[in-house]
Amino acid sequence: MGILLLAAALRLWGITYGLPCTYCRPDEDRLINTALRLSLEDPNPHYFIWPSLPFYLTRGLLEGYSVFVSWISGGGLTSAGMLYGTDPASQYLFLRLIFCGLGIATVFSL
Repeated sequence: MGILLLAAALRLWGITYGLPCTYCRPDEDRLINTALRLSLEDPNPHYFIWPSLPFYLTRGLLEGYSVFVSWISGGGLTSAGMLYGTDPASQYLFLRLIFCGLGIATVFSL
């Protein structure tokens, strides 16, 4: 249990680093911008230095997050791209928390 708490503390320590500036970490910027360019008309990420699956998963997570935000705010459905235009820092933080949870789950599974 102590190792799991330590893993969580270390992963959550700098979770808000650089926010609201979204250009502080270029890897995150590349991941999110490439994921937001994916569409049903062109599902090709056009970026093959990294595997494609993280881009597709990120796009799905961002779309789900945008539906949740629009539902909570009582507004109409918005896309992830529209939400990124108004509040990109919230999407960065959301993805950081999801990936942090995955990292903690990995420690738990060991």
